[in-house]
Amino acid sequence: MNVRKPVDYSAMFAALDTLMTADLPQMELYCEIGRLVSGRPEKGAAVAAAEYLCGAYPDTSGFSPRNLRRMREFYRTYESTPEVLAEAMTIGWTQNVVILEAELTPQERAWYIKAAGQFGWSKLELAGNIRERIHESLAIDNTADPCYSNGAEAMGMAKKKLPGHFCKVCGMQKSNESFSGRGHAAHICKACSRLSPARQAEEMTLRRLENLPLRRLSESEMTWLKNRIHDHRPEVKSLACMVYAQRFPRQARNQKKQELSIQTLKLNIDGEICDPYGDLMYVKESYQVSQTPPAIVRIQQDGASQTVSPPPKILAKLLKWTVHTLEIFWWGEDYCGPADVDPEDAESPLWNVHVEYSNGEIQDMGSADDVPDPVLELLSALVELFE
Repeated sequence: MNVRKPVDYSAMFAALDTLMTADLPQMELYCEIGRLVSGRPEKGAAVAAAEYLCGAYPDTSGFSPRNLRRMREFYRTYESTPEVLAEAMTIGWTQNVVILEAELTPQERAWYIKAAGQFGWSKLELAGNIRERIHESLAIDNTADPCYSNGAEAMGMAKKKLPGHFCKVCGMQKSNESFSGRGHAAHICKACSRLSPARQAEEMTLRRLENLPLRRLSESEMTWLKNRIHDHRPEVKSLACMVYAQRFPRQARNQKKQELSIQTLKLNIDGEICDPYGDLMYVKESYQVSQTPPAIVRIQQDGASQTVSPPPKILAKLLKWTVHTLEIFWWGEDYCGPADVDPEDAESPLWNVHVEYSNGEIQDMGSADDVPDPVLELLSALVELFE
């Protein structure tokens, strides 16, 4: 049985109306919404606020439940450091989300906020720089804001001129004695000069892949990178594939989707979730979806079991939508942090999913945190088949 717990959100809705009519800049609006939702003790306040804003202001985008949770987390993260919050307000929301959801220390987070504003990094560039931990090798201008100087010094980011000469083959800074006269002019050290021309060319290709510019790649650079993905040299091909996946994660995901076809899916929900009206309700249900034979079994809290056999085309469409639109293959990466799978964690998962694909891959994912939007969408789609 589902038990709904009514909550009075009228005061929060009135405050949201005041913010929406104030014509605030996006970052200021999102921060104030985050402050408002953060002040509510209810776990479903973010979802309730999202439902209200989508209904009251249908022409305004950016108010999904997931985005409202991000606003709440944004305010909670920076409320105790107003100087960092002020800096975060100067960059875009998408950049802030990338920094917020990355595994960074407070000092590193402050550094990337400063750097994103200073260098004008796009969302993809910022995400790539965080993965490469570029803060360990890149210096930023901290003279305009001394509040960042201590953090930069602590991480050793002062830019220093290194002695010696750079070798373009091995990519190392070596002493002047490590270069011959001709090698000094050619930027090739004595050790690398003994390599064959083919090996030298391969090493230089690897260095170029490692040091592709962080800005948006030009058409010629993109063509060169795509050609390296099909290079006959294994090391070059492997590194090029990794670089391409890091720089263009959506393309890698889209390619992976073409390989996936769900054969069996099991979804379990056990806890409080928000209904479409923003009210909390307790749900304990499990769904088992089978492609062959086409069947969906629902087991409710009282143990009652129901089975439906939708037409094969309808079921295939549902499972394809689950892979391509809901991106179920990446739920573990996107919504399940390390704490979610800790075997010593006494808290039972709020949701968990078991998926078996036709290519033999098997996934088990779950979390004790809020149920993410794609899981709720899948639950809603399965419920509709029993109505």
